[in-house]
Amino acid sequence: MNRKLLSIGLMSTLTLLSSVNLYGYEIKGKIASSLSGVDGKYVYILPIGAKGLNEVIDSAKISNNSFILSGADKGEMMCRLFIQDMAPGKTYSPSFLLEKGNLVATLDTFSYVNGTPENDAFSALMKKVEDTQTKLSAIPKDADTDKKYEEIIKELNGEAYKYILANPTKLTAAKLFTDLRYDLTEAEQEEILAVADAKFMSFPGVSSIKEHLEVLKNVAPGKKFIDFEMADSEGKLHKISEYIGKGKVVLLDFWASWCGPCMREVPSIKKIYDKYKDKGFEIVGISFDNKKENWMKARTDKNMNWIHLSDIKGWKSLAAPMYGVNSIPCTLLIDKDGTILQRNIFGDELEGKLAELLK
Repeated sequence: MNRKLLSIGLMSTLTLLSSVNLYGYEIKGKIASSLSGVDGKYVYILPIGAKGLNEVIDSAKISNNSFILSGADKGEMMCRLFIQDMAPGKTYSPSFLLEKGNLVATLDTFSYVNGTPENDAFSALMKKVEDTQTKLSAIPKDADTDKKYEEIIKELNGEAYKYILANPTKLTAAKLFTDLRYDLTEAEQEEILAVADAKFMSFPGVSSIKEHLEVLKNVAPGKKFIDFEMADSEGKLHKISEYIGKGKVVLLDFWASWCGPCMREVPSIKKIYDKYKDKGFEIVGISFDNKKENWMKARTDKNMNWIHLSDIKGWKSLAAPMYGVNSIPCTLLIDKDGTILQRNIFGDELEGKLAELLK
C-alpha cells in the first residue's frame, strides 16, 4: 500500500477511536443560562452512596455555563453531577450511569445525562416522572381529585416497576428500586430481587431492602405477634402481651403526630374504634414521636381514647426494626389468639374485616 494512503488511513482510524472515546468517559455539559454566577465554579462527579465530598471522582471548571469532564474508564457506577456550593440531590444535580463513552449533560430545572443506551432510557423515564409531578402539582388536591391523583401516581410507579423488572442487571434500575422502595409492594420487591444480579445487589441500599423483607417474614400474616415492652404516658412499662392474645382482636397501630397521613387516618380509626370497642376490639398505638408533648397533644386534640405506648425515640424506636416498620402509618390486625391476620389495613377494609370477625 502507498505509505501516504496508509498514513491517512491510520490517522482516520485514530480520529474515529478518539471520537467514540473507547478508553474512558467524556461528559460535555451545558448549564441553563438562567443559572447565573456559576462561571469559574466547578462541576463534580460524586458516586451515589458516597459518605463525603472526599470521594469526588472528577471535577471541571465552568466557563460560559459549559464544562467538560473526562477520564479513564472506571467501570460502571451510579453518580451525580453537582455544582460547587449547590447541594447534591437538588436541582441541577442529575443522577446518571458513569460509563465508558461520550455523554452529554444538561443542567437545568430538570437535569439529565444522555449519550449511551442505558442513560438515554433512564433519563427518558426521569423526564416522564418530572412532567407528571409538575402536572400533579398544578392540580388542587382535595377529596374530588384524590382518587385521580393516586391513579396517576400508581400508573407512573407501575412504569418504573416495569423498567426495574426488565433490567435486573442494570444500576439505573437498582437506583430506581431504592428510590421506590416505599411505593412497591413486598411481592413486587421480592419479584425484583429474585432476578437481580450481583451488580444490581451491590447498589447502596438494595441489601437493606432485602434484609427488611426477611424481617417482614417474621411478622407476616399467620405468624404470632412478637412481644416487646414500652412505656405509657405516665412512664409505666407495659408489654404488648398485656393487650394482645387476650381474647380481643387488636389493631397494632404505628404512627406519629408529625405524620400527616397518620393524622388523616385518625377520624376513620376513631369511628371504627367507637363502633367495635365494646364488641371485642382494641387498638394499641405505638408512637414514633420523639417529643412527649407532641405525642400527648395529638392524642388529646384528636380524642384518641385507646391504648398508647411510646419510647419517644422516633425512628429509633425498638419496635421499628422488630416489626419491619420503615414507613407510617403502618398497622397490623391481630386475632384474638395473637395471630397476625393482615398488615396495613385501613378504612373500609378494616371495618369490613372487623364486621366479619366480631359478628
